[in-house]
Amino acid sequence: MDNVLEYILTHYQLPKYRDFSSRAVLKALVNTLNHAELKELQGKLKRGTSPSNIGNDLYNEIEKVFNADQPQKNEPISHLLKQFTDKRSGKVAISRPKLQDRFDKQDFQSQRKILKAFLAGAKRDRVWAYKKLNSNWDAFFADDIKALWEKYHDKDCERVVIRFLPVEYIIENLPLLDSDDNYSWLCTRLINHPQFHLDKERLSKCDHIYWGPDDVEYLYILAKSKSSIERDKATRILYKMLIAQLMYHKEIPESYERIYDNSTMWRGMELIKEVDGLVPTTKWFTVVRRVLWCMGELGLTEELIAFEEWDQKVQYWFDKRIRGEEYWLCHDAQEYYDLFRTIVMESIPDRFRYLINEELESRKKRTESMKKPAIDSFIDEFNLEIIDNNDTNKEPPF
Repeated sequence: MDNVLEYILTHYQLPKYRDFSSRAVLKALVNTLNHAELKELQGKLKRGTSPSNIGNDLYNEIEKVFNADQPQKNEPISHLLKQFTDKRSGKVAISRPKLQDRFDKQDFQSQRKILKAFLAGAKRDRVWAYKKLNSNWDAFFADDIKALWEKYHDKDCERVVIRFLPVEYIIENLPLLDSDDNYSWLCTRLINHPQFHLDKERLSKCDHIYWGPDDVEYLYILAKSKSSIERDKATRILYKMLIAQLMYHKEIPESYERIYDNSTMWRGMELIKEVDGLVPTTKWFTVVRRVLWCMGELGLTEELIAFEEWDQKVQYWFDKRIRGEEYWLCHDAQEYYDLFRTIVMESIPDRFRYLINEELESRKKRTESMKKPAIDSFIDEFNLEIIDNNDTNKEPPF
């Protein structure tokens, strides 16, 4: 075509180009124009406030062509801020990503100026600023956040309010802030306040901060709020999570499978002796590690050490079993994992073995039909017997 510029100007506003992907040819044609044609096109494009506007899209494509023709030079932050805050400059859409990209490398004062500008911007600009403040709070913005939340009640702003504004302000506005999206955050901030009561039942309905079941979320809330917990309660949750993992997650965990690679690992007793950390541990389960982290935050030193010693006994019994029988010739990683599950379940301390029945009864209530009672089925699978774990020399029966 002789006149590409005319073709673009004639066609770019047609309805069929409203879809982003349909503009690919027009954007490619922009790259065929010379410098004078690009300048002319830039001056004639009709642009709007919407980021999806085709005129904006082609304008940005022209800017890319111009920038590719010269060495990249970072504009001063002050210049970008001026463009961004002047809505009539026509450079808001261009300066926005530049400010966002360069934010983390700016000094403290420049970051404050950028956040101030974005908090005064459109909703998507405010949301970006909220996220930055969530991960790196600055009390300088307390009044801004309070004013913005009272004006707009942005959902993304609520998290900042709950986490960082004064507790009494949160209590005053609790009816507006209390939602399932925010409940765990509210618990973390208000758990020790006399006017707030943590409803554990509600944790099952709300969005969790910490990955895991409700009990793990509860521990996390206690840990992050520097609260206290009764003796053995966290350990009970730890064994409860471990039992649930062993019962209903029969496939090999990723960390276990990585070490017990069927294709290369099992070549005999020599390899068992050579590979460091080959004997599995209950700490390979993600949920176990998360509970242990919470226990550390809660200062449960004695309970952590007791669990470590128990886990080492489980490792000892597993290691002795595979060395003493036919397992060391096995090439099936799943068979090793099944043996490990059995040994761990056999080794659950006596005072926590009631959790096995609790978990099975709970699961049975959620199951509509079973061929035989869940407890009998599981005991048959593992041939469970209660053992005395206070005797360090005693091995689990098989």
